Amino acid sequence: MCILQKKISLFNEIYNKLEPCLQYKYDNTFAVAFTYNSTAIEGNTCTYKDVSHILNDNILPQNKTVNELCEILCNDKAFKNTIKYALIKEEINQNLICNLHKDILYFNQGAGIYRNQNVFVRGSTKDVVPVERIYQEMLFFEQDIKNKNFSSPIKKAAFIHCQFVYIHPFVDGNGRTSRLLLNLSLLKDKYPMLLIDINNKQEYFNAIRDYCDTFNTNSFEKFIEKNLNQQLDLFIKEYGAYLKDKIKVF
Repeated sequence: MCILQKKISLFNEIYNKLEPCLQYKYDNTFAVAFTYNSTAIEGNTCTYKDVSHILNDNILPQNKTVNELCEILCNDKAFKNTIKYALIKEEINQNLICNLHKDILYFNQGAGIYRNQNVFVRGSTKDVVPVERIYQEMLFFEQDIKNKNFSSPIKKAAFIHCQFVYIHPFVDGNGRTSRLLLNLSLLKDKYPMLLIDINNKQEYFNAIRDYCDTFNTNSFEKFIEKNLNQQLDLFIKEYGAYLKDKIKVF
C-alpha cells in the first residue's frame, strides 16, 4: 500500500472516531474553504471570512456585488448536492452534470444548457471542443467515465476534471463544475475530497493546460497527489490525537 493510500485509510479511521461536533467542525470548515477557493479561482472577491459569514451566519457583506453573493450561495448548494450524489452512488452522466451546473448558475439563463458559441481555455495553446461537436464529445465523455478502465481513482478523477474542462460544454461555470466532478469521482471511490487552494492557482492552471495540449493526465495526477498528501497531513496533525498510537511518520 502506497503512502497516500495509508494516509487515506488513516483519515477515514480518525474521521469515523471523531465526536459528531468535531466531524461537523471539519465538514463545515472544508465546505466554506471549498466554496471560497473555487469561486476565488474564477475571480470572486469575497474573502474566506465573507464566505463564512454568508454560509454560516446569513450575513451578507455590504461591499460585494449581487452576482458575487449569488455565486457563493449557488456554489455551496452545488457542493452539498455533490456529497448527496456520492452518498447515493449516482452515476456521473450528462444529466447529473447539467443539474450541478444548474445549481452553480441558478441565476443565469444558460444554467444547464450547452453553449452555442466557441470559447477558449486560459493559457492553453489549443482550442477547446468546437460548438458543433459538444453533444458528441459529451456522449463520448459519459461513455468513457462508465466504461474506461482507469488504473487508479486519482487517474479517473484527473481525466474527468481535465476532459470536462477541455470540452468546456458551457459558456460559464465550467471550472466550478469541473472541481465538483473531480470531488464526486474521488468520493465515489472512497477518497477524501480535494481542496484546490487559490494560492496554487497557477500550478493548477498549468496542469490543466498540459492536459489540453497533450491529452495526458500525468501532470494533473501529480497535482492531485501532491495537494491531497498535504491536505491529509494537516488533518492528521490536527485530529490525529484520537488515534495517537496508530499514527506513524510518513
